[in-house]
Amino acid sequence: MTELQELVVPRKRNVKDLTASINALDSWASVSATFFTERFGAFNVAGTAHLSASIGSFTLAGRALEQNLKPDKTLQTLTITQVAGETPTEISVESIDEPAGDLSAVTALAHGDLVRARLHDSAYGDFTLTGVAVWSKVGTMILVGEWILSQEAAPAPRLRHLEIVAPAGAHGHLVPARITTVADDLEL
Repeated sequence: MTELQELVVPRKRNVKDLTASINALDSWASVSATFFTERFGAFNVAGTAHLSASIGSFTLAGRALEQNLKPDKTLQTLTITQVAGETPTEISVESIDEPAGDLSAVTALAHGDLVRARLHDSAYGDFTLTGVAVWSKVGTMILVGEWILSQEAAPAPRLRHLEIVAPAGAHGHLVPARITTVADDLEL
């Protein structure tokens, strides 16, 4: 059975190590973070950390890593993969409008599949999501960690590449329940 190391959640969160990583973080650093929520299970986001002016905290692909330098309760691991350079990489119009790669896997995508997806968002840049696909009745979509990969079997606009690492039942990761109501979707 396939199991990806970046989705293995520690039995006990090491808040001291997470806090040390957050304190060492600079805006524009490349990071890899694993989160765990009841709704989406374990998922990993790899991309560029940003210090959000609006919330005053570090974020990764729009998801808070911390608040007041304390790790977000869903954050399980945080690795700085590349320290921020002198200047951030400019995002050109060409990269924003870059056509998506091969998205043929979207038509085969199903609830419980273990996937790796590359997305692009003009606010967050390029980032990679790894996790178990979760089907939602609300909007007939498939998501990983709150990011939409497909809606009504069509690729999401931000999706640039999708790989089904292992189909449902062929991996050892927890498969969250399908999303069937909007009210249960809210995490407080």
